[in-house]
Amino acid sequence: MKGQSAIEYLATYGWMLLVVAIVGGSIFTTVQDSSRIQSTSGLANADVQIENFGVTSNGLETEIRAATAEQVENVNLSLIDRDTGEVVYSSEEATIPVGYTETVSFPDVGRSEDTNTYGVEINYDKGGLEGLTVEGTITGRLTINGTVPEDDSITGSQLRANFTYNPSDPLEGETITFNGTNSDGSISSYEWDWTSDGNYEAMGDVTHNNYTDKGEYSAKLRVKDGSGTIDTETITVGVSNWTSTIDGFEDNNIDEYQVKSGSGTGKDLFDLVSSPSYNGTALYMNYNGGGENSALWSLQGEGLENYPDAGENWSTRLRWADGDRHSTIVKIMFGVKNSTTDTGWPNEYYYVKVRGSGNDKLSLGENFGSSTLLDEQGFNPDGYESEWNRLNLTWQENGYIQARLYDSSGTEIAKVSGTDDNVSGGGYGYGFSPNSNSDRSVYVDHNILN
Repeated sequence: MKGQSAIEYLATYGWMLLVVAIVGGSIFTTVQDSSRIQSTSGLANADVQIENFGVTSNGLETEIRAATAEQVENVNLSLIDRDTGEVVYSSEEATIPVGYTETVSFPDVGRSEDTNTYGVEINYDKGGLEGLTVEGTITGRLTINGTVPEDDSITGSQLRANFTYNPSDPLEGETITFNGTNSDGSISSYEWDWTSDGNYEAMGDVTHNNYTDKGEYSAKLRVKDGSGTIDTETITVGVSNWTSTIDGFEDNNIDEYQVKSGSGTGKDLFDLVSSPSYNGTALYMNYNGGGENSALWSLQGEGLENYPDAGENWSTRLRWADGDRHSTIVKIMFGVKNSTTDTGWPNEYYYVKVRGSGNDKLSLGENFGSSTLLDEQGFNPDGYESEWNRLNLTWQENGYIQARLYDSSGTEIAKVSGTDDNVSGGGYGYGFSPNSNSDRSVYVDHNILN
C-alpha cells in the first residue's frame, strides 16, 4: 500500500472536513478540525506535490510525491519567507520514482500558536527537461525558529513514534515482527514504510515483513493522532545473507554421519521426513525409548557441504512435536575435534543444548575430557512446540561463542554466551545428539552457514 493521500486520509478520519476551493486561480486543499487549519496551495495539479506535512523532532517534515507519469530527478524544495522573499531552507536534491514520496525536513521551522503561510518552490528535472519549477504555499501553525519538540515528541499532544523489531539479526526471507506499541500519544494510525521510499505498505501497531536480499534497510514507522499531527521513527535493519549450506538433508541420506546409538538401534533412531520440514526435508530424531546417549555427527571431510569454523555464523531450525518438549533435550555439537573414543562418542566438542523436560533452558558448554557449562538461561516454554524455531550461533576466532533461540514469530526467547579457546584452527565436525527417556521426537532442518 502506498502512502495515503490527503483525500484517503480524510476518508479514514471522516469527522474532518475537506474543503477544495479556487483562490486567485490556484486550486488548494484545506484540512480543518477544531484546533487548526493546515493546507498547501498551488501544487494540486503539479508534477510534484506536498502530500503531507507536520512538525516532528526534526522540525517541519514534508512528504513530496512524484505525481507524474515519469520519474522526477534533482528535486529541490525551498521554503520562502513571503514577507522578505528570503529562502528559509533549501533541501538537498533527490530523485523520486513515479508514485513515490520523499520526506524533506526543515529543521528551523517549529510549531506556533498562530497560523502562518510560507512560500514553497520546488525545482526538478523530468523527461530530459531541466530546471522545471512549481510554486505554491504551505499554511499551518508553523513559524521559523519556532518550538521544535524534544525527544521525538510533539508539543501539546506528546506524540512519539517508537518501535522495535525481532529477531534483531534477521536472515534473508525471514519473517520479522515490528512492534510499535511503545509509541506515545493519542495515536489514531500506525503506518509502516519498509525501505523509507515513501510507500507505506502496512498498518497496525504490530505487523510483519521480510527482506529477500542481504543488506541494510531503513524501516520507518509513522504515527498520527486525530488532528493529523505526525511523528516518525526510522531504524536501520541489517539482513544477513545465508549463502552456504551445512546440511539441509536435501540429498535424502545421512551417510555422511557417524552414529552412537545409545540403547537404541543405530541409525534407526534417525530418519529423514518431508513433513514436517522447514525446507523440503528434515532430520527426524525418534527416541523410541532408546534415544538417551545417542548422537549423529560428521567429521571434516566426511561429506557435509560445509563445516562451521571459528569466525563464522550459522543457523539451524528445531521443532518439537506437540507435547514432546517436556521429555526432550536436543544438543547441537560443533567444533568436533577428534575421532570417537572407546565409548563411541566424539571426545572433544562444543555444544548448545535446548532442554525441555519441564525445565526449559538454553545451555552452552564444552566437552574436552569433561563437560563444562559456560552459560545457561531459562525461558518461557509457551508457543514453540509444533513450530519451527531458529537457533543462531556465532563462533568468533577469539573463542567467543554466542547462541540465540528464537520462536516462530522471530522473537528472541533465550541467549547464552561464553569464551573458550580449546579449539583453534580448522577441520572440525558437526552433529546432533537427542536425549530422552521416553518415546519423544524432535526435528532438525536448514543448517545454513553465513
